[in-house]
Amino acid sequence: MNFKKTLLIIIILIAAGLVVYKNIQLNKHYSEIEKERAEIEESFKNASKRLPKLIDIGAASCVPCKMMKPIIEEFQRDYTEFFETEYIDLTYPQNQFIASRYGVRVIPTIIFFDELGNEKHRHEGFISKEDVLAVWKRLGIKVEK
Repeated sequence: MNFKKTLLIIIILIAAGLVVYKNIQLNKHYSEIEKERAEIEESFKNASKRLPKLIDIGAASCVPCKMMKPIIEEFQRDYTEFFETEYIDLTYPQNQFIASRYGVRVIPTIIFFDELGNEKHRHEGFISKEDVLAVWKRLGIKVEK
């Protein structure tokens, strides 16, 4: 009888230890997600030139997203004086909150922000380079190469 009580206490202590360990790991994960979220939001606030921003939200496995990749890379390389460009890959768990934060229903979703971080336009699905530049023009942003 004494052995059963001792064994039961040991099992309860082990289970409690596992619960505490799991909570510690979960808290670390959530703090990493919060850090990532804060960095993304801070990128708007600390933009040195206060440029408009284009965010492409997609996933590495998405075919239209793959088609957007060279366009986004070109913007990141050749259009930095006109607008900032950021690609966010929803494949990574730490980026999942972005889909709900920005109300993403379809990928890719391309969101155009003004220099103050206000959303001005949104496009769902593939969009060509020419069409992106036309949106900027319609929003009053001069983009001339």
